Amino acid sequence: MRPLRRFSAVVLVLLIAWLAVQWLQLLPRVTDEQRRQIAALSYTPGNVDDPGNAYAALWTIQYAVDTTEALSVARTDVAQVMREHTQGRAITLSGARVAGQEPEKLDDAEKASLCGDRKVGCLGFVREHRDAARQTLQAHSAYLARIAALATYTSWRNPMPAAVDAPLPLVPAGEIRRLALSAAALDFVEGRHAEGLDAVCRFAATWRRLRDDTDALIVDMLGTAFVAASARLFADMLAELPTTAEMPAACGAAFTPLQDAELEQCDEIRAEFAMMSDAVLDAERGVYSDTPAWGERIARRFMNRQHVIAHMAPSYFQWCDVRHQQRLRERRPATAGVPAGCSLGEKVFNPVGCVIIGIAPPDFSRYYGRVLDLDALLRATSTLLWLRRQPGDAASRLHERPAELRDTTGTLKWRDSYLEVTMATLLEGDEVVRLPMPGSRLAAAVPSAVAPEPVSRPVH
Repeated sequence: MRPLRRFSAVVLVLLIAWLAVQWLQLLPRVTDEQRRQIAALSYTPGNVDDPGNAYAALWTIQYAVDTTEALSVARTDVAQVMREHTQGRAITLSGARVAGQEPEKLDDAEKASLCGDRKVGCLGFVREHRDAARQTLQAHSAYLARIAALATYTSWRNPMPAAVDAPLPLVPAGEIRRLALSAAALDFVEGRHAEGLDAVCRFAATWRRLRDDTDALIVDMLGTAFVAASARLFADMLAELPTTAEMPAACGAAFTPLQDAELEQCDEIRAEFAMMSDAVLDAERGVYSDTPAWGERIARRFMNRQHVIAHMAPSYFQWCDVRHQQRLRERRPATAGVPAGCSLGEKVFNPVGCVIIGIAPPDFSRYYGRVLDLDALLRATSTLLWLRRQPGDAASRLHERPAELRDTTGTLKWRDSYLEVTMATLLEGDEVVRLPMPGSRLAAAVPSAVAPEPVSRPVH
């Protein structure tokens, strides 16, 4: 019996030791390299009071409020979310609220009157639905003015806490795109060519600037999509203009190839890492469950949160390290690295945490790939502007374009009167984008005999 008692005593001591290690979260240890990566991924929320931050304006974009009132609404909402998060309560706010107002929205008929399907050219669509488009745009002229006013901002930084239940920037993306691009297209088809060109270039420049200086992937991706849609509309406009037509000043830099810094997404990855870290904390403290079962309580207590966060850090840090900086300078695509699983020792001392670690992290390579696609599309658009200034046949001149306009992936090809750009990721649904050559559709550009009054728009 003595050997059995000794064995039982040893097992009991080991169990107590294991429980103590689990309770105190002494193992697994965080390595120095993991600490360095975590420090590099440190994140600070944006400042809602920063005059260059478009957060308040975009947060209240569907409401008839001026800049001061928009800022007041945003401050109040951010304070509520911060208070609930700090107190460890579930966040209840889902979007902006303005006393006495309902958010301005487009109904189904109004949406159908504006261009929205990327497979149908915006210019041609508005030309066919001119009267309905004009009526919708006039009904939402104040909404259009608020969209245009975003041009006064230089960034979009999120002042909300990086919490999994914090309200996302619920941007009415479809409405913003439909209204802005349809208004530009309507100006153009009714003969106000300079106004139409200026509007589409300003819209592209605005969202190019906001997506470049943001800490939110959703804003980056919306900006990427808006600039891409603007480039396609701009190319269609160029096709209906003589190559001697002058371009508005706003079009000078709106569609130039992306600078290296515009491919950077590290700030957005930092915010994602902070949100993941907060999600692990919430899983430990049970924010979403007021009366958890006893098993759930035990599981939370025996999860080594720091080990989970440290183990997942490399999956995020890879998008901020020097190797990725070199990759984006060379415009090379990327694939998400496969995270290492838990070792046997880690599974022993952090079994609950290793279950979470075993869940695949987000694949950020597709977001980077979309920005590469945008760069390829902008190189093609800039090539169109360069070709319209060159004498002789465009096809023979294409190979003479400057080095900064050459695509690094070999996706730009000449096809009859089009430039074809093959998209590598999800920006345009893995499709081939065809940009018409400048001046190739002059016959379509004849406006109606008597053009109606333009839709009311703000003075820039």
